[in-house]
Amino acid sequence: MLKKSVVSLFLAALFCSGMMLSAAESEAFKISASGKAEKEVNADTARVIIYLSADGILMVDAEKTFLEKYAKLENALKEKYKDLEIEQKVISIGQKRSNNYNPDNQTKPQPEIRKQLSITIPADGKLASEIIDAAIRNGATLTADPQVYYGGQVSSAVIYGLKDPAKIEKEIKDLALADMKKNAGELAAIAGKKLGKMTSISISGMPMQPVYYPNNTPNVNLKYTAIEPDKVKVSTVVNGTFILED
Repeated sequence: MLKKSVVSLFLAALFCSGMMLSAAESEAFKISASGKAEKEVNADTARVIIYLSADGILMVDAEKTFLEKYAKLENALKEKYKDLEIEQKVISIGQKRSNNYNPDNQTKPQPEIRKQLSITIPADGKLASEIIDAAIRNGATLTADPQVYYGGQVSSAVIYGLKDPAKIEKEIKDLALADMKKNAGELAAIAGKKLGKMTSISISGMPMQPVYYPNNTPNVNLKYTAIEPDKVKVSTVVNGTFILED
């Protein structure tokens, strides 16, 4: 019985000492600091954004015409770069829009299909221009419809980015962490204290994007993007909290 009491007292004392240590730590002077880093790197991939549409007397005619136009377009593009990939996104299926007002057009069915095409190519400005020219020659446009706004429409026909940003992200995070520790050390010195252990850390920061029309982004599937091949910005912010020591 005595043994059990001694053990119980020991555990209680250990628990209380832990609580006191935790309380002392929470009441200690703390500072928070942030560090940031940003780097501009060269893109290693690009997306060319174009639009293709087709219409017909019936919807089946519009669909058939679109497939024919797409096949012709795809062949022309692959003559410029055979390994390109094309992702399609439907943006409109329904009544054809007319730039000129005509009362008959309001009731007469004119089925139409419009799609956004995202073309993956290497980060080569000359190739991107050749792809765009070939697309225009084969019925594609650079905007969905000058009379209509679409949420996924983008203000640049070419978007550059990084296929695998993991390596540069780690480098930027390490730089931001070092900057945060430096800033925390300077704050501690101003307070006449020494920098103690770190009690919390968080990472934030928004990937840099080119100028999009509002609401949505095109199907580029890239985390960091730019409209110039040598200006892809990767940035981050690291926030940390430290205990101050005498």
